[in-house]
Amino acid sequence: MGVRKRISAAAPFCQQLFSPSRGRFQTTKEFLMNHILLKAALAAALFLLPSASPAAENVKILSGPTSGVWYVGMGAVGKAISALYPDIRINLLPGGGLSNPIRLQKGEGDISIATHSIAVSAAKGLVPFKGRVEGVSSFFNIMDVSRMHIVSCSDRNYTSLREIGEKKLPVRLAVGPIGSGTEVWARWMLDMYGYSYKDIASWGGKVITNNWDDVANMIKDGQVDVITWLGPGEVWFLVELSKDVGMSWISVDEDVLTKMEERYGVKRHVIPASMYEGRVGEGVISIADSAELLVRSDLPDDLVYRITKAVSERKGDIAIANAGWATLDPAKGWQDLAFPLHPGAARYFREAGFMLQPSAAPSKE
Repeated sequence: MGVRKRISAAAPFCQQLFSPSRGRFQTTKEFLMNHILLKAALAAALFLLPSASPAAENVKILSGPTSGVWYVGMGAVGKAISALYPDIRINLLPGGGLSNPIRLQKGEGDISIATHSIAVSAAKGLVPFKGRVEGVSSFFNIMDVSRMHIVSCSDRNYTSLREIGEKKLPVRLAVGPIGSGTEVWARWMLDMYGYSYKDIASWGGKVITNNWDDVANMIKDGQVDVITWLGPGEVWFLVELSKDVGMSWISVDEDVLTKMEERYGVKRHVIPASMYEGRVGEGVISIADSAELLVRSDLPDDLVYRITKAVSERKGDIAIANAGWATLDPAKGWQDLAFPLHPGAARYFREAGFMLQPSAAPSKE
């Protein structure tokens, strides 16, 4: 290498070593110290720079069967969240009352819904669950009234679930998709009456587990004798069908009500006679429950805080989509939950002045 090239190559190094303020070259020790201080100053400057906007959160909501009220309601919950927090991206998925807690445990969703009775069974490991469902928290009790409607809808005009079992009648019974809240409750109830889906099939009957769109069409075609449906308010397909199809509501027997309440925590309920334009009639006795919103326990506290805030502040919009959820009340939403209250939700309820205690959820023991 020539002298000129060597000088050019050494120039940057010499420039760093020379200290203009002192008019002399730095010692090696001074150079190293200044180099370290320079790096520290650059790191501090980078730390103090405004951070970039947070990456979008992807949140999966497990709802209910498509076309059901839970699917519509949870869609409204998702819309409320993304409206208040555009950085949260919602993916609405169909689900079921029985499968939702298990799917949350497996990480297949982030937010979900279940009836209180099913959530209690999941938290305690009661039938139909094989063990306690872990890694799930509650964050909002909707406190709606989910009623079990048992409706005779064919010219066979069944009037009693007990009679069906005692006489081994070949009923064509629609219970909704397997794992849905309706289907689980129907199974529980038939068990209390002493017969099962297999028994119905052996009598020449049929248990129909299609989605509600299919069931509605089957009722129109005369392929269903009795339909069960669990949910708040009036469901669209019964509203439409009741205009053209002769329907009569069937009561649940008192001894079965008592057993259901003792085992699953459901409540005795008289269905309002005015429902479905008065077609229900007076004195129809059934069982009822409320629904609660669930989340994965490992979701970040800040995310669940924002989700809870969105549900609370946009409850009016949610009720427009699902009138049965007009009962959403942040002053009471933290009460009577099946799973422990998520810390992020607890922080929101405390900061909003709705909850004074650190936690109000019951122990799983």
